[in-house]
Amino acid sequence: MHITRTLTRLKTIRQPILVDGGSWQSGHDYFILTDRGVYKKKCITYYPIWGPILVYKKRHLEIIKRISRKKDNIKYLDKEEQLFLMHSGKPDRAYWAFQPFEGAPLEEWIFSSDYKEIETAFIKNIINHNESEDWDLMDEKTLNEWVEKLE
Repeated sequence: MHITRTLTRLKTIRQPILVDGGSWQSGHDYFILTDRGVYKKKCITYYPIWGPILVYKKRHLEIIKRISRKKDNIKYLDKEEQLFLMHSGKPDRAYWAFQPFEGAPLEEWIFSSDYKEIETAFIKNIINHNESEDWDLMDEKTLNEWVEKLE
């Protein structure tokens, strides 16, 4: 593809696009493609998106019983179960969560049954906390590789 057409294709991206770059050496790579350029995020020690998180009705009742009898405290539950209870999750429904940074308190996580909401929060976080590599500064080979990811 000619460089002018390639640049035009990339610069006409209407909404940011999340590209999962997969695991590589010591982490997981994510890319956000925008009309301006690409944002890169390498997650080395944590996963920003969790899910699906699913608590079945039977498990939900067990958790509620244990907590109500004071045999257990919410902080001793798995992180997924804590998120589920903190955000009033409904049993037998899949949820996803977004951890904005490593070690973020559970109150700062975003929890939703709508994966798109989690993806949008992740994209905004990357754009707000990282610099982009502008399309205009990339060579033709690199630009073509990014266009291939769009198709």
